[in-house]
Amino acid sequence: MEDQVSGLEHLHDEPVENKLCDQGLQNGLINLIQSFLKNLHNIVESGQSKFTIGIYLDWYNEIPKEGSGSLGEYYKSGTFILKDDLNLGSEISSEIFNAEGLTGVSLEIQSWIKACFNNGKAQFHNKLRERNDLSIYANNLPVVCSEDDSSGVLFIVGDKMEDIPNDFNEVTRIHNRIISNWINKYNDCIRQRILNDGLNKVTEK
Repeated sequence: MEDQVSGLEHLHDEPVENKLCDQGLQNGLINLIQSFLKNLHNIVESGQSKFTIGIYLDWYNEIPKEGSGSLGEYYKSGTFILKDDLNLGSEISSEIFNAEGLTGVSLEIQSWIKACFNNGKAQFHNKLRERNDLSIYANNLPVVCSEDDSSGVLFIVGDKMEDIPNDFNEVTRIHNRIISNWINKYNDCIRQRILNDGLNKVTEK
């Protein structure tokens, strides 16, 4: 039994950065870009606009509330709503990216998220077909070690957003790089928890 835990004792002591997954992924993302969420109407130079802002993640780590398994079983993908002034949450499910049979606004939002993710380029359309009072913007989250591959999409649905500033792609690119780095640390935190949990089960035997 000693051989099974030899060299792993340090996993009991989590460094400070491995506490960040205590807040949960959605709350962590909201806290991370809180200033961006609050000041977006100023950034896009549209003081009266309201926004629904979300993030699609192609993969992230999650510890299930019950049960245990291999590390591979904790890989998830999904969409998180970070701000919802427009009350579109019911149209944007956590599974919207891979959902089938969507119609209306949900289908249109899905298509723009997918276009951004697959092409790796920012997308902006100032009028949705299903809701011509709404605009949509999307920019891809880069993989931590590559600017060319997508790990997800930041998307913004807004009203009264006829155009975007010339530097908006760069502004969101910077924020998306920050988000990608944070998610990488969050995933490391979850993996550390999984390893700790496995070690605890071994030492309890």
